[in-house]
Amino acid sequence: NIPAFKNLSRLTYLYLFNNQFTGLLEFQNLPNLVYFYAHNNQITGELPDFRDCPRLYYLILFNNQFTNYKSGALSQNYRLRYLDISGNNLTQQAVNKLIEDLYTNYTTVNRGRVTINLRGNALPSGDALDTIDILRSKGWTIVFE
Repeated sequence: NIPAFKNLSRLTYLYLFNNQFTGLLEFQNLPNLVYFYAHNNQITGELPDFRDCPRLYYLILFNNQFTNYKSGALSQNYRLRYLDISGNNLTQQAVNKLIEDLYTNYTTVNRGRVTINLRGNALPSGDALDTIDILRSKGWTIVFE
């Protein structure tokens, strides 16, 4: 497992990619974490909550085995500009919850130039597709096919 990182106020970059990690514990009080890369691992389960990382700008978690998304996990990351969770196993329900949270995130702090890569997961459905269209009209790039 990637351990729970806590109370590291000066941590800005965390690169843990290309390993064989299988779990990712919650991060707590990482006020200056900007870049988190944990792609090309074997991390399973639920995408963790990143609310304690308010300055998170890049979140790269592609090519893992995430299957679920914790509601609210990214709803308060207002500086997020690039999210890549492609090549995971997120269910349609998880993808829909993620899109809902990203919309909540956008309505709180309006901004464009956000890129979200969801390829290789279940396809969003219904209301989530409508929400994606709204975000795209606001300058977001969201790919899922």
